[in-house]
Amino acid sequence: MDFSVTALNEMEENLNAVLRSILKDTRVQTVEDLNLTVLANKMNKNSLAKMVVDLAMLMHNNISVCKSAAAKIDELKSQVLVDQKTVIECQQKQLESVKTAVKTEIRSWSDIVRTNVSQAPSPSTDVIKNVVRNTVEQSDRNRSFIIYGAAEDEEKTPENILTDVFFDLNKQVDTIQQPKVVAVRRIGIQKQDASSARPIKVTLTNPDEV
Repeated sequence: MDFSVTALNEMEENLNAVLRSILKDTRVQTVEDLNLTVLANKMNKNSLAKMVVDLAMLMHNNISVCKSAAAKIDELKSQVLVDQKTVIECQQKQLESVKTAVKTEIRSWSDIVRTNVSQAPSPSTDVIKNVVRNTVEQSDRNRSFIIYGAAEDEEKTPENILTDVFFDLNKQVDTIQQPKVVAVRRIGIQKQDASSARPIKVTLTNPDEV
């Protein structure tokens, strides 16, 4: 017998039918009231024989359903493992794509800075400062992300909110590891309107972690 919800329902109905028949023939209310004395006094040989045959058939069918259920569970487990492997492979491809894009962007920016510096015959101190500052700001942007919509009150600090964010991410994607945080703070001017919460800027150690 193949495993299915219908097969389980039929098995339950058959078991209940045989149980009701036994209780009726022995004239007792519950299974707990059954014992050898009741069976010997209230059932004849033919009734006992029929009851044994019915129970044997039910046990046979039950074993068949259990074997089919075990095979189905093994099949589902295998499919889950295949699906998990596929998801992990997709995540790795996406991560590699992001890494490549970030590295390309950083390399492009470095080329621009190097070209600008090489073309300047005698760069002034201000020019050098601007180039360095722009490079640092770009690096900071690559290593940072923003959390929007987090309520701004005295009960939860930005660090507490970031902890909650990492906790939620870990529940959704098992492969995520909590990165090392360099800085976390709210940015912008605080307003009196409670519904207008300032964004939270989080800076990590490198772009790959972002």
